Amino acid sequence: CEGKMSAEEILAFENSLLVDDELKEEFELYEKIIKSLSEIKEDSVKAKLNTIDTELDKSKTEEKRFAPKMISKRHYAIAASIVILIGMTSYFLFFSNSKEKLITSYEIEEPGLPVLMGNSSTVSFDNAMSEYKLNHLEESLDALKKLQNKSLNNDTLNYFIGIILSKQNKSKDAIPYLEKVALHTDSSFKRKSMYQLGICYWRNNNFENAKAIFTQLSIENTSQFSEKAKEILKHL
Repeated sequence: CEGKMSAEEILAFENSLLVDDELKEEFELYEKIIKSLSEIKEDSVKAKLNTIDTELDKSKTEEKRFAPKMISKRHYAIAASIVILIGMTSYFLFFSNSKEKLITSYEIEEPGLPVLMGNSSTVSFDNAMSEYKLNHLEESLDALKKLQNKSLNNDTLNYFIGIILSKQNKSKDAIPYLEKVALHTDSSFKRKSMYQLGICYWRNNNFENAKAIFTQLSIENTSQFSEKAKEILKHL
């Protein structure tokens, strides 16, 4: 069993497989379970299953030595537990993927600002926008952060940094930038930032903050996001 038995025990076990049909069936079941374990990709779940695998292996070794015929009930109970856990894992992965697809379907579509290249004082920002439009997100983010370091409260810079981080699946990192703009009373990006901030909260299971934002947007009939906010609230 995966290097945990002595040579004599392995030989005895292989001989038992030749003459004991029940033991052979149980070993085949064991191998199927191990194969299922190897296909689980979620680290936390895999660790739990590996623990069960160790217990199963230990149980198999002890029971072969002292009570071969008592192996069946114990193994089938453990196998049943593993089947249930694998089923729960599959459900969890399906639910997570479905949730992510739903959230993504509501994410803001930001085309970026026009690139004019007419004023030398805005060349760096225009370059960042050009990279953004080409979907060179890392290059655009680096350029925007350099500009933002000199102007920490600039709403345009904070907004686009937040949007890019969201696109990079770094919604937790995006939240502080979007929060700054959402609190900026005169910013033309205020509503957009509020909406995307709500999306980030939703993605991170901060339902209380997400509901607060989408509720506020839903009652603002003049907001371009009011209808989407109403739809999202049905999912929260």
